[in-house]
Amino acid sequence: MRHVGATLLTLAVGLVAGVAHAKDCVGLSKILHDKPPDVVANATQTFLAMFAKGELSSDNCASLVSVADKIINRKRTGGRKLEGDKPLNVAEAQANLDKALHDPAIRTRIEKMQQQLSDENTRLILEAAIMDEEGYYSARDLLIQQVLQRAK
Repeated sequence: MRHVGATLLTLAVGLVAGVAHAKDCVGLSKILHDKPPDVVANATQTFLAMFAKGELSSDNCASLVSVADKIINRKRTGGRKLEGDKPLNVAEAQANLDKALHDPAIRTRIEKMQQQLSDENTRLILEAAIMDEEGYYSARDLLIQQVLQRAK
């Protein structure tokens, strides 16, 4: 009987921990309620499952939400509308991506993530979030552009 009680306690603690991880990314959960495009919805569901398993942390959340938002809301808002949209300088963005991939810590994160995820769009979105987290914004935009091209 003690064994059953211990098992139930372990299961309850695991569920609470899983819920705590899922709550770490409230913004990502909200995206699903807003009925995003399929590419974002599929990736978001995968990321929430990864949060629940502890494979992603709350540190990743803001960047994932930012990337998802850039894919969903392509238009600028507020005062930024007065600025002309500059097209992505692909050569500069590729150089920025190459620079990021030369960082062993970033390269290791991406390689680990590539082993975990089979869906190419989901991998690209998470790579873009990693670039966002690390401050490689033109690399992030290049990866977002690749997701958008694949989604057409």
